[in-house]
Amino acid sequence: MQTEKNRMNNTGYIFRYFFSKEIFQYICFLFILKIMRLKYTGLLRYFLFSLIFIFSGLSIYAQKGSPFITNYKLKNKYKLHNWFIIQDKDEMMFFANQKGILSFDGSDWDIIATPTMPLTMYSDTTDHKIYAGCVNDIGYIERDTTGSYVYISIINTSVNIGKVIEISSTGNKLIVLSENFITIINTDDYSIIKQISNRKEIGFLKNIITVSDDLFLVSDDNVFYKLKDDSLYYFRIKNKKNIGKILFDFPISKTRSIIGTDANNLYFFGGKSVWKFNIQDQKYLDESILTNALLLSDKRIVLSTLIGGILIIDTKTRKTIKNINYSSGLPDNEIFAIGKDDNNGLWLSHGLGISRIDFSIPVKFYQTYPGIEGRLLSVINNNNTIYVGTNKNLYFLEELDAYKRAQLIEAKIYTVSKTLKNKKELKAKEDSKKKGLFSGLHKKIKEFVSPDNTISLAESKRNALIRKRKLLGLQSVSHSYKKIEGLEDRCKLLVPYGDKLLVGGNNGLYEVAENKAERILEDQYINNIIQAKSNPDMFYVCTNNGLFLLEFIEDDRIITEIEELKSKKVSSVSENDTAVWIGTDENVYLIDLRTKSIASYEIDNKYAEASTVQEFNNNLYVLLPSEVFYYNVKQDRFVVLLSGNFSYIKNQKDVLWLNNNDKWYSAIQPKDYDRANNIYLNLFHDIEYIYVDKLNDTWVIDDDNNLYKINNLNITLYNPKQNVLIKNITNQNDKKFSLNNLTLASDENYLRIKFSAPFFLKQEATEYQYFLEGLMKTRSVWGNNPDISFPYIPHGNYTLHVKAKNILGNISEEKKISFSVKAPFWEKDWFLISSALTFFLLIILIIKLRERKLQKNQKILEQKIQERTKTIEEQKNQLAQKNKSIKESIVYAGRIQKAVMPSEELMGKLFNDYFVYFKPRDIVSGDFYWLKKIGDYTVYAVADCTGHGVPGALLSMLGISFLNEIVSKARFDTPDEILNRLRKKIKKSLNQSGRNFESKDGMDIALCIIDHDSLQLQFAGAYNPVYIIRNGELTEIKATRNPIGAFIKEKPFESNNFNLEKDDILYTFSDGYSDQFGKDENQKFNKRNFKKLLTKIYDKPMSEQKEILDDVLKKWKGNADQTDDIIILGVRV
Repeated sequence: MQTEKNRMNNTGYIFRYFFSKEIFQYICFLFILKIMRLKYTGLLRYFLFSLIFIFSGLSIYAQKGSPFITNYKLKNKYKLHNWFIIQDKDEMMFFANQKGILSFDGSDWDIIATPTMPLTMYSDTTDHKIYAGCVNDIGYIERDTTGSYVYISIINTSVNIGKVIEISSTGNKLIVLSENFITIINTDDYSIIKQISNRKEIGFLKNIITVSDDLFLVSDDNVFYKLKDDSLYYFRIKNKKNIGKILFDFPISKTRSIIGTDANNLYFFGGKSVWKFNIQDQKYLDESILTNALLLSDKRIVLSTLIGGILIIDTKTRKTIKNINYSSGLPDNEIFAIGKDDNNGLWLSHGLGISRIDFSIPVKFYQTYPGIEGRLLSVINNNNTIYVGTNKNLYFLEELDAYKRAQLIEAKIYTVSKTLKNKKELKAKEDSKKKGLFSGLHKKIKEFVSPDNTISLAESKRNALIRKRKLLGLQSVSHSYKKIEGLEDRCKLLVPYGDKLLVGGNNGLYEVAENKAERILEDQYINNIIQAKSNPDMFYVCTNNGLFLLEFIEDDRIITEIEELKSKKVSSVSENDTAVWIGTDENVYLIDLRTKSIASYEIDNKYAEASTVQEFNNNLYVLLPSEVFYYNVKQDRFVVLLSGNFSYIKNQKDVLWLNNNDKWYSAIQPKDYDRANNIYLNLFHDIEYIYVDKLNDTWVIDDDNNLYKINNLNITLYNPKQNVLIKNITNQNDKKFSLNNLTLASDENYLRIKFSAPFFLKQEATEYQYFLEGLMKTRSVWGNNPDISFPYIPHGNYTLHVKAKNILGNISEEKKISFSVKAPFWEKDWFLISSALTFFLLIILIIKLRERKLQKNQKILEQKIQERTKTIEEQKNQLAQKNKSIKESIVYAGRIQKAVMPSEELMGKLFNDYFVYFKPRDIVSGDFYWLKKIGDYTVYAVADCTGHGVPGALLSMLGISFLNEIVSKARFDTPDEILNRLRKKIKKSLNQSGRNFESKDGMDIALCIIDHDSLQLQFAGAYNPVYIIRNGELTEIKATRNPIGAFIKEKPFESNNFNLEKDDILYTFSDGYSDQFGKDENQKFNKRNFKKLLTKIYDKPMSEQKEILDDVLKKWKGNADQTDDIIILGVRV
């Protein structure tokens, strides 16, 4: 919170609202800059104004870059002159203007209504309140019970205190200096302790200065009074003559303050004497017109000016550390007010809104220097020279000469149409203001309108005046961008080579030496320039027409084209000791340096996109705008590694930036690079270019055509304060609720809660996390929305917990608020008890009425029950006998089904190591497995028939029969032919022709043929695949997406060949295992978990695998019913 005094400058723009119309017109003539912004066409007819920006300035101390500035453009209703800035204990910012007090939390601007116009504000360190002085009123700002900021008046307005000039405090006493009184107020109960006249007794007082806990009040003619024991005593001050009218003051230590005067001078005040505070750039201050100042840090002060922005001065050396004005990124040079927040942010109010300058973060702005044109594309720091490439040319940043002379052009200025009656009237009006509230300004006006630059008021018609002034000052722009000669191209690639620079453009490759360019490769669209690892004097030049090698040998350049890649659109190159990988928009090429051969690799991407090849940790990656692939050495192909919502930037060799969910990460960074820099990248919107120089400074170009530098040397553990507030709680009709002891009616259980986290760096990136204790089980994920809604909250007691996290990762302390929702009347105890009692009495009455009828009918019912019981017993016995007979038949059918399936003896002969996990859902199964030995080949299949139980078993018997018939033929078929013939037989047997209205009975099947001699696998499948696990890596051979049976879009089955190796394990299966529902969740086991399970147990003995599969299934389904028949056949080669 701003603790030092930051009073409104007496020559600031607040005076327009206090002076008479004639004096207001008089000032308008002097402040030409204000005329330039007038928008009313009626006035513009009387003003013809032309002005060139004045390059008058200040001393330059190797100044490079401007601090990070956030400019806030206010809405039309808030486009006012804000003349006072202050911050409260909750980090909220407040701005005084003619409509009230404007509050800002980083996101929302709100006006706090005041009874009259606020003129000044003060932060009391004792009670931590923000006091505001208005016209004839004094009060403070606080949050009401609903969370809204309100102004609370603390003085009886019947006492005409006049316009409040300044506020201060000592202990529990508030000292209010106004036009008519010095009012001393007790802050405990806001009673008036004493009022001292500000006119008759001691003259007009207009300043309060604090030194060593002593309060000094200064009159308009610089007479000092000391406030002691609630009384004023004259105090003699040394060396105060000819210092001019005091405009402002602020303490820089406990025993010393700085005061500023209308002569643009600064002085020290130590409580007994005044002495000059000389600054090096006094000329710039004289020309810019001093208005206000504040203490920025222990060694720095900030001076604001009327037409020259601000100066930051070192209090020890008296030198200018920084001049920030229009050329440094401020929207306007005319500063109305200055203020400071707790995170060392400097706030400025000007005619185009409000700006905040952050001196704590190591980010500098480099777009303020003149001379550059076009869209920024690239940047590099080579040999301590900054080069910036645009879509028009290449520029370098050059330091300018310190001193230059600037001149105002002739400006024709017309007076306004209204005139005074005569000069005497003007003289009388001037005299009447000399002892007024802002009489100190009168002398400044007289000095500003010097005899050689006179601007007089017309007595009748408008007269034109011309004035010309020469300003001798220091140029405020320290550097300028200069164009590189001989290069007019789109400079998107910048690569250093010693003291030279290689530049890639749309029309060729350029070499820049001594700030002059020479094109060394013509008529080529350059996509990339990569320095070779094996030879630092050689570069790979990637173009739309192929790949070129550029080699520097002493003073010669040799360019060689790679014939094999001619006409290819080459985008990147990655080199190691044995190979060179080349990325194009279609394939990736490998040049083997040992065999001198070239190979091509396809990338499974349906779009033609430029690919970036990058080697990292001995792995090769291919980056596309939508996916990332890695090279699988065993499979000798590129496999998808990452896809989704991400982006990347690669502008440097061996440096890679990834953006995921709007957060930047250095995936591959330079040596000694501090990853703490990464957090500052998130300050920028839509980054287009990132470059890290040899000092590990990070350069950034964003989508708004801005250039920034993150200074690595200034990276510190910056921990800005972060606060979070529960701004308000409303219902669906925007009714605000109290934040204190909140109790809601039963019909007010819809809540909308708004948070506020005052922070002023990319506030929209601030994240919130909340937890409603009593309703939610866990905390919410971090999110950017400060508004949350609960459509329905049951009755009960709740506590809301909330935290905020800013863009730099700082998390606030948790804030919480408790509230309750009343139960509806029908859930209250009295209602439940009375309802229960009434219901009980009604039941008794009904029972009594029914009892008689029941007794009457009881005998008749008993007789009928006996008769029906006898009949039911007979039917039950019959049904039991039938059910037993049916079950015995099905059990027998199950034995027959198992008998026709391969025996364990046959399986043991054909397979060295295997298991069959066969688990029908019912007694008989719709799943079956089948096996046949044909010469050196073993043919086996696993099938899943439509349905389960008896219908599925009938289809399985039909399938086994047809397979035996097909495979027993003399001619040996391939797997696809076997399935095609099986489908014909099934369709014929079931009378299927493929029409929509027919039944879709059939089967899914996986059929394998193993050649034991050559270890060759032939596979074909109908929906069901085969899994092959080798050394822990699972390979899936997919089946044809057609069933064995009728299908609308029928197509032939496809056969796949696979070379097996010893100890490979083949798994064929139905979908019963993966489709099994769990006991706790309505969720299937699914194929992904099935694959994970197989890869986890593949190296165990086959019998143990079967047991594990059974145990996992039992644990998964628990007491739930088995969903489908299950069969899994595992074979180890």
